[in-house]
Amino acid sequence: LHDALPISEFRDNMGLALRGGTMCLGIGIPFMLSPDNHILPEFWNDLRRQGLINTFAVVMFIFTLYKSVGETVCFAWQGMIGTFVCSAVIWFMFQIFPGGVTPEAPPQHFWCGVAIGLAFTIGMLGLNVSLLAQIFGLANFAYFYMSFMNGHAAGFSSGWEINKIGRASCR
Repeated sequence: LHDALPISEFRDNMGLALRGGTMCLGIGIPFMLSPDNHILPEFWNDLRRQGLINTFAVVMFIFTLYKSVGETVCFAWQGMIGTFVCSAVIWFMFQIFPGGVTPEAPPQHFWCGVAIGLAFTIGMLGLNVSLLAQIFGLANFAYFYMSFMNGHAAGFSSGWEINKIGRASCR
């Protein structure tokens, strides 16, 4: 009985490693090919050329995977919640301050951006939300926040409109 426990635990961990490795290979193959290949569907190559999908998808998969289907689905929901909250905050930032922080923008765009960025970061870390929601929310927020602070508004909805094509959306 004493020797059966390590074998059972090893079997569970090996199953997780094999599932994770297989999926990482499947998700990662498109990134091993050039964006101009003729193997993958053209829409996938277009998404890569536009920068709408990248290797961050593999990293997020690794954070989500766990031993049972229930835990994996729970982690996926937590990651989606973190991503949704981050996307909502960035969307509101671009609606209230169209274009983000640019040299032509008034100084309050910068200072409000700093305040909202600090508030979001401290709020996500301080609230009693799951660790995975924090990881997904803060990782995505860092990318979108830097786009806002550098004035890279192309692809983001501004002025209370919803743009269906751009960095923060997919076709």
